[in-house]
Amino acid sequence: IMPVTIDRDTPFSQAIVHAFHAHHGQYRHYSKQQYVHHVIRVSEHINEHYQHRDDVNELRVIALLHDVLEDTWMTEDKLQAEYDDDIVDAVKALTHNKSLSRSERQEAYQSQLINGPAAAKIVKLADIYDNTFDVMPDEDRYQRYLNDSQGLLEPLEVDDPVFSEQKQALLDELQTRQDT
Repeated sequence: IMPVTIDRDTPFSQAIVHAFHAHHGQYRHYSKQQYVHHVIRVSEHINEHYQHRDDVNELRVIALLHDVLEDTWMTEDKLQAEYDDDIVDAVKALTHNKSLSRSERQEAYQSQLINGPAAAKIVKLADIYDNTFDVMPDEDRYQRYLNDSQGLLEPLEVDDPVFSEQKQALLDELQTRQDT
């Protein structure tokens, strides 16, 4: 993993601060780990695998912020005031509409991702990767997650060889974990 330098005036450093504040006091449901560790791992995954992309720094910011609209007090207006439209659009594409029923929410979410920016698809892949390898002791919930994730990933396409390779490897892993 490449070292990370934090400059106080960059969108990345702002995103770290926002992620820590927004997710303060939140813990993963099943591992009891502080939630912010998840978004940092997703950002690290991006940093490790997508250095070949011109938008790697933007991807890292989106990874840090990918759950703030869905799971915290952060608002779209607050994001708009702090980040450029590309970042906000990707974070919005990564946000479930909790006012919908579960099935409607999943369908709307998949549509958002399919029609959303490549950055959102790349971050979603890293998010699913991290969640797949995290501890989830509730086997029924884990199997449902694996199935939902497989269905979500399959139609996502990005013109990037690393994305394509990682997507296929993750789909294979999801299938293996469902078969066991």
